[in-house]
Amino acid sequence: MQSKVDYTFGKVSFYDYFWRTTVAIKLFGKELDADIIIDCYEDEDFSQLQRDAFLNFQSDKARIIQDVCIGIFDYYCGAIVTDYRTMLGEEADLCAPVIDDWNDMARVVSFREIIIKHGQKNGSRTLGFLFDCTWSDKGVGVKIENETVTMIGFQDIVL
Repeated sequence: MQSKVDYTFGKVSFYDYFWRTTVAIKLFGKELDADIIIDCYEDEDFSQLQRDAFLNFQSDKARIIQDVCIGIFDYYCGAIVTDYRTMLGEEADLCAPVIDDWNDMARVVSFREIIIKHGQKNGSRTLGFLFDCTWSDKGVGVKIENETVTMIGFQDIVL
């Protein structure tokens, strides 16, 4: 495992094909050390878009995370809970319980990591939040472009 100190990201380590670091976040009312995955080859330098995405996230972290939490809640309550409760019948309360407040989403999703994507073709600063969830083995991904939630769906939207 290779490690270095970067002027933007701080201490980063390269393992499992990505550069990694951690930041403290508060998500669904819980304080976490979030794994940050920086999509970059071992022998490359981080792009300016990645640096800007990280710095802008750090400076507006509370609002971005709140938008992610509310977005997942809306996504879950919009179609997921109804569809899965219909499919699952009696097991629905385990996998897709009715949730009335976005702060209770920790019952059905668990945070995995944040990905800072390499430069996008459209020049946007792109982050991806990845979550495991109770209703699907495909998990949930939240795509953030230029500090705005743009898409929520299966994890592959941000991978």
